Amino acid sequence: MKVLVLDSGATVRKIISSFFPSEDFQIVEAGSAKEGLDLAFKEFFDLITIGMILPDADGFTVCKNIRNSLRNDRPSACKNSKIYLITSGDIESNKTKSKEFGFDQIFPKPSHIEEFKGVIKEIIELAYGQEAAPMFNSTITGKILIVDDSELNLLLLGKILKKNGYKFEAFTEGKKAYEFLLSGKEKVSCILTDWIMPHFSGEELLKTIRGQKQYDTIPIAVITGLEENDGLNESSLQKNVHVLSKPYSERIILEYIQKI
Repeated sequence: MKVLVLDSGATVRKIISSFFPSEDFQIVEAGSAKEGLDLAFKEFFDLITIGMILPDADGFTVCKNIRNSLRNDRPSACKNSKIYLITSGDIESNKTKSKEFGFDQIFPKPSHIEEFKGVIKEIIELAYGQEAAPMFNSTITGKILIVDDSELNLLLLGKILKKNGYKFEAFTEGKKAYEFLLSGKEKVSCILTDWIMPHFSGEELLKTIRGQKQYDTIPIAVITGLEENDGLNESSLQKNVHVLSKPYSERIILEYIQKI
């Protein structure tokens, strides 16, 4: 099955895309109405998700164009596809309008994004009977600490780890993660942290952890966006610290963990 994920936010696109097992679904992402419409008129997608606010149009307009517009006297290849609206706006007040513009259903974003996961699971079970197996088998014991001031990023990263059998603790603050480490309540096998965070940055967290000799051997991965990488490279970091890039790549993260 082919899925088109259309949303202005790269993180939201990755979260939605991550609900589909890559070996069973071909996922294509688009960040603007023009890009999404060009794809919808060019090739068929079984399912399309559309965000409400796009840089060059709104989700209602995009759906209406997919359902009703013509290009070169031909309808969209996705005219009869399943199309869902994913919005942070009020669901009840937009239900009627979403139907009028051609959406099959409307779902909230991002606080109740798990509700959309249920829809995807239902589609997967209908087509294949069950969700696909994890990409890798879990090989480490103890918990992985994940730290990022963005709850959306934590949701995506946590989903990747959970799907592949890893136990983890998620923190939006570096100090809270460090306090958990100090508590010694559970073994910590690895730490994945954002670099740019308010109050207590990834750099401060890294230096604080490495300042305690007993934590020298804990592998740490700094996960950061390319635009944040000025002056950040592995040669400038301490021992057993690596740099991984955002947006999150399931394979890259799991390959890193497998090497620990």
